[in-house]
Amino acid sequence: MLTTPDETGSIPFVIPNNINSSHTNGHTTSTTLPDTTTFNWGNYLKTTDSHAAPVSYFCHAPLYDMWSQLTSGMKLEVINTDCSSNSNDTKEKVFWFAYIVRVEGYLALVRYEGCGEDSSMDFWCNLCSKDVHCVG
Repeated sequence: MLTTPDETGSIPFVIPNNINSSHTNGHTTSTTLPDTTTFNWGNYLKTTDSHAAPVSYFCHAPLYDMWSQLTSGMKLEVINTDCSSNSNDTKEKVFWFAYIVRVEGYLALVRYEGCGEDSSMDFWCNLCSKDVHCVG
């Protein structure tokens, strides 16, 4: 089997060895992989009103025992990608206060403090990132 990263290079998916095999019960088959380059996790959750399984359901996952403490409205300090030109350069990082709108797995939909009900600047961030800090 081959493991191939997605477009962001962060989530691998598996391609079975027999994906182009012509030996399936004596019949020739043609299997094509779905196009994954346009998949957007945030859009999927929003349009299908779906939810990821909570991290607390997986006792082998890092921080599983404290994940249930993360709630909507919780204040965070996150890197402001609108002001930081290079997020890899620690000298140029600009942080801003934000709060959690929704938690899905290790990801949180975050809204900058001061945006009120305007969701146009909402973004998903990995809560395990070193650029996310709890406030208080």
